[in-house]
Amino acid sequence: FNAANKPVMVYLHPRDIDPDGPHLQMPIKRKFKCYVNVKSTEKKLMRLLETFSFMSLRNYATSVSMKVRHLPLEN
Repeated sequence: FNAANKPVMVYLHPRDIDPDGPHLQMPIKRKFKCYVNVKSTEKKLMRLLETFSFMSLRNYATSVSMKVRHLPLEN
């Protein structure tokens, strides 16, 4: 959850984690977007894991579902 207590989703593509992985042929703008700063991803991910708590999307959906079921019905 962020500072406003809202859930945040993080997704990393496998290529975001392996700086030595194969580089695909693609236009230069796309290549820049996909591969620049990949070497710093692990450090950033570790900082996220140390700073925030995480849960699976399934567990989050279950917890929200349980809260919704217990809301009083309005007349």
